Amino acid sequence: MNRLLLTALLPTLGASLVLSSGCDKLDEVVGEDTSINTGGSTDTGGSTDTGGSPSGPRTDGAPNCKGGGKTVVDLRLYIMNADETWTKDKVYIIYGFAATGPHKLTIQAGTKVCFGGAAPEDPKGQLEIREGGTLEIQGTEAEPVLFVPRDDTDAYGGVIYDAAALPATVQHLDVYNSGYSGSGGVIQTLGNNTEAMKLDWRNVNIYNNKRVGLVNLLGGFTPETSITVHKYGTINEGDTPPPDYYLVYPVLRMRPETVSTLTPTTLTVKDDAPAAVKYIAIDNAGGEAIDSDLRFPKIAPNLTYVLQNFILSGNESQPNTWTIDPGVKIAIASSASVSIGDFTNSKSNVNWVGTAAEPIVFTSASIYETGKAPAPGDWSGIVFNKNEYDPEVSKLDHVRFEYGGALPKDTLNSCNSQVQAMLLFSNGFEVVPGPSITNCTFDKSAGGAIRSNGGSGSSTLSTDYADPSFNNQFIGFTDANPATDPESCP
Repeated sequence: MNRLLLTALLPTLGASLVLSSGCDKLDEVVGEDTSINTGGSTDTGGSTDTGGSPSGPRTDGAPNCKGGGKTVVDLRLYIMNADETWTKDKVYIIYGFAATGPHKLTIQAGTKVCFGGAAPEDPKGQLEIREGGTLEIQGTEAEPVLFVPRDDTDAYGGVIYDAAALPATVQHLDVYNSGYSGSGGVIQTLGNNTEAMKLDWRNVNIYNNKRVGLVNLLGGFTPETSITVHKYGTINEGDTPPPDYYLVYPVLRMRPETVSTLTPTTLTVKDDAPAAVKYIAIDNAGGEAIDSDLRFPKIAPNLTYVLQNFILSGNESQPNTWTIDPGVKIAIASSASVSIGDFTNSKSNVNWVGTAAEPIVFTSASIYETGKAPAPGDWSGIVFNKNEYDPEVSKLDHVRFEYGGALPKDTLNSCNSQVQAMLLFSNGFEVVPGPSITNCTFDKSAGGAIRSNGGSGSSTLSTDYADPSFNNQFIGFTDANPATDPESCP
């Protein structure tokens, strides 16, 4: 049944809760029960399941979902009507979804929660924190809480927080085989409750994920958050990935405004995850203008930020600033348009300051888009628009630019030809100074390094970044493909 249709029917149908007895096959546990329960506590007694082991072997190494002598609690399209506590003496099976409503769900240490579809043959299932509800997980190192699929072949949705959900601490949770096709990921936050929705997920392990690892588009994470992503279940080494694999399966997807909450320990990705998913997608593919201050902090060393479309557009009377910390690596997608200014009257600045030991790097996203090695021209260039940044404020120091220089998405002409470079200055016919660019390296470009458009006979940048005093390095450029603007058109 369609997920939206199920939700629409809930006010009439209510939700079903069934406590079942001894069987190894969970399909048998479902039974034909048609009783209606509009919510309430799950701790209503029930007989025990004597079959199976609570953590016996599966083909993929995940714990199985057999009762092992515990009471099995079926939650079918279930909505709570009071606070609940789920305990380790029971196994909870969510069919379709279980939702908190405006209540608190506490899951105690050692509890196992299994996920299946609204019908036995449907593998999907998710836990929804709704309408001011909250989820607290009280696992321990010795007794983590387990989220597992209903059987060997299942994958499921994970945890979804709606716009009105309230956060609480999740500790020592092990998640297996989440992220079914079409799902938002293991964790998904929806709506616009930005400040409230800083997730506090501590000592969480994610195994055999099937799709997007995490989706957190709202408030980011607390400093205490620590999530470890293990082997993805989508592809193995040497397998052919599905057509939509690349740029679809990142370990994390976030809005640019929430990236500042990340730390090097927020997210750890093990080596057994494919290289093509080890990135954080900055979710702004629609190209919406960004008018708030941004900071991209340093993250785990094997993770990269990936930009698709990115337009910085602050208020003229109160400019915003995009800060990038030392050691950060940013890959720019081949289809991306990255612009400082929105070609109107906005005002934004950049503060991209690395160090000699930890430079900031702008590079190719090829490994994440196609699985192929990077090459010159994999991305176009970053455009600075005249009068939409302050050359006395914006600063680039110890930044490396590589594999860019393709034709820009917006046509910039100079000397009767299109300008190609990794940094592009759209100055029209006015000669203006550029921002401070020092100790920067430009390498493997399909075009120039720093170019400007406009002027009929010379550069429209009054700053000569090739001057030795700036200590910039230009590698692999020629007279036919100069690093900076020629003094005059040929």
